[in-house]
Amino acid sequence: MGETHCVLTFYGGEPLLCVEEIKRVMDNVKAAHFVIQINGVFLHCLGTEYVNRFHTILVSVDGDEALTDFTGEKAPSEKSSKKSSII
Repeated sequence: MGETHCVLTFYGGEPLLCVEEIKRVMDNVKAAHFVIQINGVFLHCLGTEYVNRFHTILVSVDGDEALTDFTGEKAPSEKSSKKSSII
């Protein structure tokens, strides 16, 4: 078969809540590139082998600690930046 031009993107909610499923898909789907959009908190759960296979990793930050505290959410920004150091 010829070269694939497919780009497979994982996004929506927090895709890394399904780490084993993401690994299974990456191991079984031929794609030119893998992309993931995450908040960064669970990136370390994926492991360096899989992280390095992503062409693009988009890390969303919904706001600083004061803003997310105001909205009642737990601030992921500090956790995200620490955990995203795996990139």
